[in-house]
Amino acid sequence: MLLIYQLVILGILLALAAIAAVNLLTLRRFRDFLQPLEDERPLVSALVPARNEAGNIERCVRSLLTQDYPNLEVIVLDDASEDGTVAVVELIIAEGNGRLRLLRGEPLLEGWLGKNNACRQLAAQAHGDFLLFTDADTCHAPEAISNAVAIAQQRRADLVTTWPRQEVQSWGERVALPLLHFTVMAYLPLALANGPSRNPAFGLGNGQFMFFRRTAYEAIGGHGAVKDRILEDVLLARTIKAAGYRLVVADGSAVVSCRMYRSTGETWRGLAKTLYAFFFYSLLFATFMIILQFALFVAPYCFLLWTALHPELWGKAEWLLLPAVQAALMLAVRFALAARFREPLLDSLWQPLSFLFYFGATIYAIWLRYAGGGVTWKGRRYTKPN
Repeated sequence: MLLIYQLVILGILLALAAIAAVNLLTLRRFRDFLQPLEDERPLVSALVPARNEAGNIERCVRSLLTQDYPNLEVIVLDDASEDGTVAVVELIIAEGNGRLRLLRGEPLLEGWLGKNNACRQLAAQAHGDFLLFTDADTCHAPEAISNAVAIAQQRRADLVTTWPRQEVQSWGERVALPLLHFTVMAYLPLALANGPSRNPAFGLGNGQFMFFRRTAYEAIGGHGAVKDRILEDVLLARTIKAAGYRLVVADGSAVVSCRMYRSTGETWRGLAKTLYAFFFYSLLFATFMIILQFALFVAPYCFLLWTALHPELWGKAEWLLLPAVQAALMLAVRFALAARFREPLLDSLWQPLSFLFYFGATIYAIWLRYAGGGVTWKGRRYTKPN
């Protein structure tokens, strides 16, 4: 029975490895696309919602202001910050940066989450034919927007999105954040996301870089369509797909980077904010996925550890050989992804602890949901939508 179990697990892992390999071979890079011609430069609005981002906002804004794309406006919305966010942006404006505007956010509307409410206001004040929603903790190479425009024009895309290179320093960041690329690349064939299918299950997006054609954004209802949703980026991408618009997922890790969190504790709380929502607030589905992923990514190491302590099991494939192949296979995938997305290679060795970290953050989020009323992030409480 154990042998059958190990063969089933190996079969699933082989399928995931095959998906990741095909994605790695076929995923186009931002820099693969030529920049638009001089007479094909529509106005782009780079839109940055900011709440208590004094430590991040200057780097983000200056990277947007130094883009090589000439027809660009940059708008920052201060969402009731309680730190020096506004002062930093005002200082940059005082330097004579005419392409930069600062908006003071309106009070949070009932039934809206903070970021979605901020993005709604930014879109209303933007003049661009394309709208780039990006987070205040991102940094953009000078050609990032030129590349995005080129992709939109050449692929006739209505939404271009990417997963930036994650900048990691603390232990929690290094353990947890590389799994973002792993989850995308090993679970979903990106050919389906980039293809013509209108199935919303194949839609995925990343709020750190959501580059919309304005007409499509407005046609699907903008952020109003996801006003009370934590995973607004994924849901907007799915809405784009369902409406028959074109989604393009490309590799922008060479031109966009992000420092999502700045400590292990912040990483834990930030993941807890989104992980239960990722499982659709379903306790049954979350439990199933934790058990499945434990079997796939953690259990092989448990078998190997147990076998190391019991020499009489060394000759049995179900205790040594098959778990070793399972672990090696996923480590190979992690190393390949780390090399492609410019992540620290040796952090791939944290594989089992990475998943345990995610499991713990998910269980913590579920506990907060039922015992504490939801997760608090930047002074606001996030609960299950009605």
